[in-house]
Amino acid sequence: MDAALRRALDAELEVIRADPPGAVGFGEKAYLPYSTTVGQGLVSAPDREVTRLLSDAIDRATEITEITEPPDPVFALALLHVVGQRADDLVDGVLIRALGAEALMPTAAYLLGRAGYRGYPARRRDEAAVLRALREHLDDPGDFVDPFLRRSFPGRDFVIAALVRLVGVEQFTGVDERQAPMVGLALPDFSDAQRTELVRQLTRPR
Repeated sequence: MDAALRRALDAELEVIRADPPGAVGFGEKAYLPYSTTVGQGLVSAPDREVTRLLSDAIDRATEITEITEPPDPVFALALLHVVGQRADDLVDGVLIRALGAEALMPTAAYLLGRAGYRGYPARRRDEAAVLRALREHLDDPGDFVDPFLRRSFPGRDFVIAALVRLVGVEQFTGVDERQAPMVGLALPDFSDAQRTELVRQLTRPR
């Protein structure tokens, strides 16, 4: 990465750091519920080093150490949305690692599930590894309070939706015709009965 590009990207990072909630807005389409408002260079620069730069910034924003600033999970989430729009094949590794952070897990699952669909680039990926990583979080408890949309969701609903999208919506029963085209793209909206049934289907022996 040349010095001029690095300065430009560092400047974009600082803009996001200064106002993380303002960096991601509602996309105004059901199948594009999120829209990044800044950081277009971080999204579009093809150099794989940009993904590493973002990954390091996410790690620093979620770790507690004596030499970094206090954790800033909203900043990390904003950067995760940026990473999820990148096309290089390092992205899945960043998102899979983010599944292990409670505050990032639902967003990471969402972004893993919708790669290649409606506004998000396809990437070379190890599909089996992505599915395994997502399945580990089917039982994660707790709600996800989205700081950008200011709504609360069962966190694992993003995991369920991503898995259904990746495995193939047509493979599942209990998803109605209205929901089916949008599962994993729109924000999750499962009833308790649907959630239970989809988890049952996702965890049954194949």
